[in-house]
Amino acid sequence: MLEFENFIQARRVGPVSGELLAGRLTLLIGPNGSGKSSLLAGAAGLSDSDGKGQVRLDGKALSGFSLHELARHRAMLAQQAVLPYGLRGYELLA
Repeated sequence: MLEFENFIQARRVGPVSGELLAGRLTLLIGPNGSGKSSLLAGAAGLSDSDGKGQVRLDGKALSGFSLHELARHRAMLAQQAVLPYGLRGYELLA
């Protein structure tokens, strides 16, 4: 479970409180520039928050995980994929 408690991200989003449960589909919708990606990056521990609020994964603060531990629990795709020139898709996955 991913929990947000008064989480503020990049002065654009927040405060946000709530839970994302494993095995459930959750939609995050909003207009361009509303902070959806900023919220997800902060929730994944990929950017600094404004120092307010907390994000917990299975009851443990994200700050309590090493980068290696976080990598086992999260995945995030870039909005725009850029393949190195001349590299084929199957080569990228190999």
